[in-house]
Amino acid sequence: MKKIYILLFICFMSTFIFAQSNLQYNQAKLISANDTVPVGKVWKVEGVIYSSIITSANNTDWSIVDKIFINSTTVVIRKSSVYNGYDKNNSIIWEQQFPLWMPAGTTLAPSDGVLYINVVEFNTVQ
Repeated sequence: MKKIYILLFICFMSTFIFAQSNLQYNQAKLISANDTVPVGKVWKVEGVIYSSIITSANNTDWSIVDKIFINSTTVVIRKSSVYNGYDKNNSIIWEQQFPLWMPAGTTLAPSDGVLYINVVEFNTVQ
């Protein structure tokens, strides 16, 4: 019985081992408009180049929200805001952590506050 379990475990693990692809560096890209990850490729989003800057403000409320599109869905990647309440300035800065991995067929585009998306493209090699 123990041998059967060991054999089943080996067969199960071999499907994972042989299903994996190796990644081979292809190129670095700056995405400035809607673009799609080609078949046989994987994109690693390393970061973005913002078109807006975080500024300081006194005695006022404001917010900046920077976004990208992934498969036509808006994704917030940075939000910064200042709230002046009870005579105190409270500021919040939140940023998406990178890298983000995008499989073949994924569409990617900059949106509000983002000028370029920095991508490293890999070939998937069997």
